[in-house]
Amino acid sequence: MRCFRDPVCRAFAMRRLLVHPLRNRYLLVSDLFLLVVAAYVSYVLRLEKFDLSVHWPGFLLFTALALVITPLVFRRAGVYSRYWRYASVEEMLLLIGAGVFSCASRRVPARARPPTAGSTTIPLSLC
Repeated sequence: MRCFRDPVCRAFAMRRLLVHPLRNRYLLVSDLFLLVVAAYVSYVLRLEKFDLSVHWPGFLLFTALALVITPLVFRRAGVYSRYWRYASVEEMLLLIGAGVFSCASRRVPARARPPTAGSTTIPLSLC
């Protein structure tokens, strides 16, 4: 391993280790933005009004869960390390599986505790 003796080579190797698995960084950023938009739209469609007045705490909890869990599941499934120009049926099945697992994973923490009078709840139809 003579590469690790040379500082330039070591820096290049570390950069490759950190950046290479995440080829589609822009997809990650767009996913984060679209997760917030999708959460808001799902609340608006469910409640049939644009004002989330009493539902803001639930919306923030739902959005936080989505912003944490979904990118982790997608990263672990390899969604961000593929070349999507050459996507096929295999990648479509990967996306469907990762999306279903992400949705199921968000449902578990949202339903972990029983609702009380002052607690934040997420409507069951949204999880």
